[in-house]
Amino acid sequence: MINLGVDVIYIINRSRDKERLLSTLTELNKIDTNNIEIIRAVEGENLPSIGDLIESKKLAPRFLDPIGLLTRNIIATALSHHRAITQFNSSEYDTCLILEDDIKFTDIFWKEMYNNGIKQFISDIKSNQYDVVYWGKESTHIPTLSNVTNNLNIVNTNVNAYGAHAYQLNKEGASKLLKDLLPVQYAADVFLETCDVRILSPISSFILQEKDIIPTNKKRGIINSITGLGLSGEFSSTRVDILNYFDEWTGSKYMRNIQQAGIYKDIPVEKVTFKNKKLNNGQIVENWSTIHFSLK
Repeated sequence: MINLGVDVIYIINRSRDKERLLSTLTELNKIDTNNIEIIRAVEGENLPSIGDLIESKKLAPRFLDPIGLLTRNIIATALSHHRAITQFNSSEYDTCLILEDDIKFTDIFWKEMYNNGIKQFISDIKSNQYDVVYWGKESTHIPTLSNVTNNLNIVNTNVNAYGAHAYQLNKEGASKLLKDLLPVQYAADVFLETCDVRILSPISSFILQEKDIIPTNKKRGIINSITGLGLSGEFSSTRVDILNYFDEWTGSKYMRNIQQAGIYKDIPVEKVTFKNKKLNNGQIVENWSTIHFSLK
């Protein structure tokens, strides 16, 4: 189980974030590792203008996101993942694990480590066809469609549970991702779920980002409780209503009910639209924000 069954582990890290890198290396020191490489991240504040990024084909004229969130760092993170995947694709390695520099192994991981579940998970990966394997997403539970084995599942994509902080690739998967990654038109985690690739995962996250150690459903409950502080009896809150009805399943289809966008002020925007979008994997998503850049 050296290197969690992959040939190389890449860690994406900004040169100034030494403590984050040290924390991730300390976490990896808890398991057997023999080949770790650092990918120097692209930094948002060092990016050229939006117009220059579009002209150089690094950024598309439009950016799509389920919640319309966009900052220069989001663009930089997508370019950092492109850098990591490109380095792997041109290497002699057959498999890799790409990590962002704020990861933690979950309690479930350690439980499975000690009962040989991780060993079987790695064995199942090697015995089955895949392009991408999530080792974790932004919540403890990973939405899946069906079982491949007892330990390995086909991921249900674009259901408000993203994550690009810990994923495994083989060369075929890397080549497929690189065909569509540039020019950037999605955040790194959203991008993975737009591609026509086979994505597998465990049923529960083995690796989370530190910010996601508290599960999403518990965060939502905390926010609801804070919203109602100081009130007695039943209360009504627009904020709680938005949280409770932000998304839902309509039959077998995932539906996002809120149309929203959160764009940092240094991003020049012409308009934001909310049209249905057919992704490269054939999936049709609704109510996603399409951010049209202004080039004036």
